[in-house]
Amino acid sequence: MLLDQVRVILDTNDTPACARWFGRRHDLDRGRITVRITPPATQRSVARDVLRSLGKRFSMPESPAQLADAWSLAAIWLDAEHVRDVFVLRAHLLDEQATLQLLAACDTAHALPWLIIAGTEAPPALMELLDQVLLNPFHEPGIASRVRSFEQTAGEEGAPRPRPRARRDRPWPPLPDDEFWSFRASCADLLDDEDFRRLDAEMFTGRMIALEWIERRTEQTRCHLAINDIHGLLAGIYASATSAPQALARLRGAQIALFLCGALVYIPAAALTAAAAANPAPLDRAATELLRAFSATRLAAAGVLSLASAQPARRLLTVNLQSVSHDAEEVSLDGRSYPIAFHARAMLRAHVLARAREGAKPDDALFADPHDRRERISVNALHGVIARLCRTTGLAFNADLGDRHLTPRWPLEDHVTIELLESASR
Repeated sequence: MLLDQVRVILDTNDTPACARWFGRRHDLDRGRITVRITPPATQRSVARDVLRSLGKRFSMPESPAQLADAWSLAAIWLDAEHVRDVFVLRAHLLDEQATLQLLAACDTAHALPWLIIAGTEAPPALMELLDQVLLNPFHEPGIASRVRSFEQTAGEEGAPRPRPRARRDRPWPPLPDDEFWSFRASCADLLDDEDFRRLDAEMFTGRMIALEWIERRTEQTRCHLAINDIHGLLAGIYASATSAPQALARLRGAQIALFLCGALVYIPAAALTAAAAANPAPLDRAATELLRAFSATRLAAAGVLSLASAQPARRLLTVNLQSVSHDAEEVSLDGRSYPIAFHARAMLRAHVLARAREGAKPDDALFADPHDRRERISVNALHGVIARLCRTTGLAFNADLGDRHLTPRWPLEDHVTIELLESASR
């Protein structure tokens, strides 16, 4: 196994303080999860406990019904979420098979297990199993244990403080309709300090998304900016915003980055309000949490890709595994490269991993026929997946079933003008 050590924590008095301490360590964005074991700790229950700690809800469609499916999905999601630390509370309840399955899943994801045990000492059988599996599978003499043990006291000194609850943002104030070259200065004159700081942060977000996207385009593909690709970038930025003012701020930031790289983009502010009513749901953190509740990777991935691109099923089915970039920062679709919000990338990574485990090659379909994994899913079947997502989550998706030969569009496309400057067209 690739694991070279396991952390064992002794909670001598089985204190609530210890459970709270490790509960506060749970943070998927930072690659940490806290697993709460449900007794009796069987192979199946522990797999479900791991998935539950990753945000999965088993009332969702296509949740794992079989033991093997649950552990396979747990390993995929641990890897896709880039989990690096797995804190397991009341790990002394684990039996041998559950322990082996847990270690194997962590090994696949290159995650470090932390086993928190209630008692003055770890169960000898558990420690022997760890030494045997990790270090001495053939019982060779003279090999010392590298399993590290710690003691957790009842105190909470040094515990990470709970994050303050995010308050609902107050309504956005009216924003000027200036283009990007004067937009920030006009906002500084019109807005109070708190509103201006919020706007400045959103402009910075849009600019960083665009710069990351531009850097990948110029370094990996060694090609210049193209109008079709820029439409994909703007569509992805627009899809991540929860309101027209937030979208305007992010797009203005992106316009600055694009201009500095040789593309002059015009986006009238009035067009955002007009387009908002018919737009699919934003791919924000709220939508991400709803999609993360799916254990089935294809459902979560279809939801992310649909919201990020605002494209219907007839276009999503054309995506191949190689269309998804290495870490799912962007997806190529119909000649456009759509950026994927950081918090939503794990859903695409998980489905790429799942398809690779099925033997799919880079040029195979991302969404396969459920009855024949070698074939691409049909448009009607993928449309059914999108419809199921809509019914289950309440999110609005692009459910168009029209002519598949139409040029891809996004809500603001008819209002956006892009001009490539000399430096970008060489």
